[in-house]
Amino acid sequence: LLELVDKADLVLVADVLHHVPQAPAWLARMFKAMKPGARLAIIEFKEGKLPQGPPAHIKIPRAKLLKLLTTAGFT
Repeated sequence: LLELVDKADLVLVADVLHHVPQAPAWLARMFKAMKPGARLAIIEFKEGKLPQGPPAHIKIPRAKLLKLLTTAGFT
């Protein structure tokens, strides 16, 4: 994935981030690889009990997700 993001205007990461072992480093590498002006769309399972999806302890709370993204350089 990181080899392709420098060519994309929009990168979509859907229900993946909670599986990435080193998410902060992965996001930082993605930020550096993306071309200027490109956008990143992240979709993750929302908190709380849902009929489908990962267990609650794996879900990334919204505040933590925003912190991960801003720490990586995204705005």
